[in-house]
Amino acid sequence: MLERAAELVASARWPVGGADGEAIEAVGLDASGRVVVAAAREKLDLPALAGILDAVPAAVGAARDLARRAGRPPASGAPRLALAAVDFDRAVLDACAAIGAELALFDARTRRSGDWGLEPHLRPELGAAAASATPYPAPSPSYFAPAPARESAPSAPTAEPAEPPASAAPAPSDVARGPGAPDLRPGPARFEEVSLFDLDEETPPAETGGAEGEGSRRRRRGRRRGRRGRSGDGPGPDRPRGDEGGGRTERDRSGPAPTEPAARAAAEADESDDDDPLIVADDEGEGALAPLVEDVPEVEEPEPPAYEDEEDEADESDPDAERARRARDQRRSERVEKPVELPPPRRRAAFLAHADPISVLSAVVLARDVRLVESFWVYPQSDLMTFFRSVATDLRDETPMFLVGFAASPPARDTLQAASLYRGRLDWFDHHDWPPEDLVALRETLGAEHVHVQPGAESSLAAVIAQRTRRSRFSDKLVELITGRFSQHDYERWGRYWWQRARDIAARPGDRRAEIEPLLAGRPSDLARDASRAAEPPLPPELPYVSSRDFRLVHFGGLVMVVLDVPPELDLHLCARIVRERYQAHLSLATSPHRELVLLGGDDTRFKRGLDLGGLTAHLAAKHRWIEALADDDQVARMRVHGLHRESGRLDELITEIAMGRSIVEG
Repeated sequence: MLERAAELVASARWPVGGADGEAIEAVGLDASGRVVVAAAREKLDLPALAGILDAVPAAVGAARDLARRAGRPPASGAPRLALAAVDFDRAVLDACAAIGAELALFDARTRRSGDWGLEPHLRPELGAAAASATPYPAPSPSYFAPAPARESAPSAPTAEPAEPPASAAPAPSDVARGPGAPDLRPGPARFEEVSLFDLDEETPPAETGGAEGEGSRRRRRGRRRGRRGRSGDGPGPDRPRGDEGGGRTERDRSGPAPTEPAARAAAEADESDDDDPLIVADDEGEGALAPLVEDVPEVEEPEPPAYEDEEDEADESDPDAERARRARDQRRSERVEKPVELPPPRRRAAFLAHADPISVLSAVVLARDVRLVESFWVYPQSDLMTFFRSVATDLRDETPMFLVGFAASPPARDTLQAASLYRGRLDWFDHHDWPPEDLVALRETLGAEHVHVQPGAESSLAAVIAQRTRRSRFSDKLVELITGRFSQHDYERWGRYWWQRARDIAARPGDRRAEIEPLLAGRPSDLARDASRAAEPPLPPELPYVSSRDFRLVHFGGLVMVVLDVPPELDLHLCARIVRERYQAHLSLATSPHRELVLLGGDDTRFKRGLDLGGLTAHLAAKHRWIEALADDDQVARMRVHGLHRESGRLDELITEIAMGRSIVEG
């Protein structure tokens, strides 16, 4: 609306107008090419006006860019200001009248339809806003009349009686200091004005010249407070100010001022004269103090705050006020910042790993992420209740506990009852297939945020990595060792030795904190040194199994995929790695008897680009309902194939689908 009222032909909204210190709403160009700066406020006061004026230079630069984009060259000259407000402060109107730039004011009014509209607000004359807004009588415009300049000052004063009678005394404005001099009338006294002549401490010799002394006294009537009404009707003897080049004199300060009724009558006689200028000059042309405007706007004091109990007492009988109060309380409660829950302090934790090498190494990866390790226990599934009844009871009450690779021991009710004693500080990681009712009961017992179970996987490593918050190069090397993606260099230096050490640790239940200390430190050089000093470990059982059997090879699209079935006691990842190296195959498809789990592996070093095996499993799961993609946080493509061993031909159908997705495999 303000842009239309200002008749802009091209405009741009100012960024974040009216908020965060932005004082301008829009900037544009009018029909003549002049820059127009527009601003709107609910109430326009002096600070708001100052902020708008401070933002004008930046707006002019933006207007030049706007003119360049619009193809309209900007006109030279000061910018126009278009201001709209519901309420204009009285002091702002005086300030707007004194601004030299072209200015347009608009009043924001509500129409009968309820919409807002802008009505032009007449630009006030200088001083008119304060005069029309105050209930006190405004000073006469002749109060601001200037005195003649130095070159037009007469050399001799006009003769007049030295002591005119009080009844016939003319108004101060009736006495002129020379031909053509304007009338000079004093306004009502104001306590803010202070005369510099009153601060003079010199006492120069007195001179005569009653007429000139009388004029000097009239010229300083607005600055001679507190001496009106003193005793004595006639003027006292003049006291010269001193020779300042023009022989300027001053009457004795003890002389009485002209009577108040005469000054008031002279002011009322010329009340309608609005053409007198503002600045008053001395007889010799020296600038005198500019008199202040009669009605300086008063400081608006804020209303005292209304307290809630007072509002309740006043609004008890008003249903509308009661609804408004409830809405206000609701908004206030919504604005209240919610308390931030600080994370619990980090404490030394206890770890319990299932007695198998993958669970032990997965628990080591988790312990390296937690960093604060108090104890590291290894127990088989049958001894889980032993840990709850003996080891856990000896720990401090605030010690966190992490269980890796355990299912609920039958009966599950006893396990859940024992775990409920450690609610809030026990985290459970597992990969077994839980009965749905037991898994729901476990989450209700420990809390859903403390249960990390991914049924169907071959290990708990994916669940551990999903909750890991820190990463390190050595932890990544441990993950590669567990999943069979290790490098030949690392496997020969320390991987083979520590894989056998993990088997030995899993075979001996108890606290194994000291034995895994090198893995917690994570220095490959120390691990390689320990491996070089120890006896050579035996060959892994997966190697004799693979070397003594032949496996099915599938060729498609220039790729070779080997299919193998691995016994439950052997590691799927290590067997698939050895088979791929034996047959120089690109891919491997590993299964396990009596399980519906299928692992899809590959050798990334034989491809220019990495393999997207996870994308292939996601594609197969979206295409067939009998294929379910499992968690791959450890970068292992695993899937559950329903009816893999029950339905004949299901494995061949899976191989066919993998061959058809060759383009997905190569990314």
